Amino acid sequence: MVRIAVDDGRRFLGRQISQRDLADTLNRLNVQSTTAKMTGREIVKAVNEGKAVIMSNGWTMKKVRVSNENRIEIDLGGKFLSMQAARQITESGGIYERIGWEGRYFIPTDEKRGGDAMAAIMQKTGSNAVTVKGGEDALRERLGTEAVTAVISEAPQNDSEEIQALYLGEAKRKKLLNEFLIPARSGQDGHRDKPYRKVEVLVVCDMLLTGFDAPILQALYLDKKLLNHSLLQTIARVNRPYNEMKGHGLVLDYYGIFDHLNEALNYKPDELGDVAFPFDTIREHFRNTFQQVWALFPQDTVPRDGSHDAFITAMKILRDVDGTEKQFDAGYRNLRVLYEALQPDEQLRDFVRPYAWLTKLYMLYRKKFYPDASKSIEATEEDAARTRELIREHIDVDELEAEFPTYVLDEHFLTKLKDKKPDAKALDIEAMLSAELRIHLDQDESFRPLSEKLQRIIDEKRAGTLAGIALIEELESLTEAVRTVVEEAKRPT
Repeated sequence: MVRIAVDDGRRFLGRQISQRDLADTLNRLNVQSTTAKMTGREIVKAVNEGKAVIMSNGWTMKKVRVSNENRIEIDLGGKFLSMQAARQITESGGIYERIGWEGRYFIPTDEKRGGDAMAAIMQKTGSNAVTVKGGEDALRERLGTEAVTAVISEAPQNDSEEIQALYLGEAKRKKLLNEFLIPARSGQDGHRDKPYRKVEVLVVCDMLLTGFDAPILQALYLDKKLLNHSLLQTIARVNRPYNEMKGHGLVLDYYGIFDHLNEALNYKPDELGDVAFPFDTIREHFRNTFQQVWALFPQDTVPRDGSHDAFITAMKILRDVDGTEKQFDAGYRNLRVLYEALQPDEQLRDFVRPYAWLTKLYMLYRKKFYPDASKSIEATEEDAARTRELIREHIDVDELEAEFPTYVLDEHFLTKLKDKKPDAKALDIEAMLSAELRIHLDQDESFRPLSEKLQRIIDEKRAGTLAGIALIEELESLTEAVRTVVEEAKRPT
């Protein structure tokens, strides 16, 4: 119980309500506000912008990251969901998924589809928005001006709602990072409409360790424990020359990492001596990482001749050998960081062409199986400066586009593949189906049975019980079924 006195002398005795119980209390009191009048589309828009919307029934609509995609999740707050409420969600356009043995509910991120689903859910459950949480204003109040922006590595399973409210989202984060490279006080005409150029301090946590090439970055402030790769990657972010203004970066260590650098890098004391950066050890780590990734593709079955068949065989290994795809993705990303830290290095000269081969394979695989994340076969922002330079020098992008074309799932798709070899044909169909179903499943639950059927086909293929013509026939049949559902979804209702 609390006592308060207001300016006009009145005194009140009341009970303090916790944030956890606020939504339910307001609902019981039938308290209405501007927030309570939010439409379904307004709620979806707010969540997509990084805010968390608490509903009157205790649910929280929040932005989460699942399988490298932004989703809008209905967080039940640990409450039991009745069968009736579960039906109300799915019948309204909500999506049920089992992820890691846990049942979770989502709504589409698209403002129209998601907004319509949200409106229907509110109508069926008799709920409305109560509180909208956004942390950006609070952060600016504490740290000062528009010169400060938080860039957070999204981990909604671990982050509090206050932290999640600071999430920028993919588009806004890219815009921020691009404009951060512009000098804050630039007076050029083309820079005046770039508001994020004024950002001078980025507050990050486990973010921008790779793929962020910003020579303009002057100083790095460390206030947490970092070890091994994370420490090396972090230091590399600030140690890039910038014209005549900057020959090296400045690291301000508030945690004390450099007092015990040997331990932080997990090297023997005599390996470092008086040198802060153990270059030979990093070079050796590059060699070891390279050999681990290189060995995923036995040279007796995957010749390094740059041929179409060799890359098809390599991609089949990634899809068919359990765990190889994950090893390759993680290994190549680590290799790319080490390559950036070491180059130019005369002792790595013999690794340049093999690294280019792995880079080409990585580009092709991402393009074929994740076209929504990799729009074209070319260097991306994720590639650091030295890798982008290597791509320009050693990889003919136009030739790759011609040899590994981009397909569209239409009535001509299977016809375009009729002259391909069986392995290449099966790989192209599987890649197309994987990408299409992953994209559509986020917005339409009717694609789930098709996605499950594709997974069964892949499982049988990996088990060796489905191959050759029988495999292609199964994939072709599923392709027609997916195309039919896609076409039906496009028709106006």
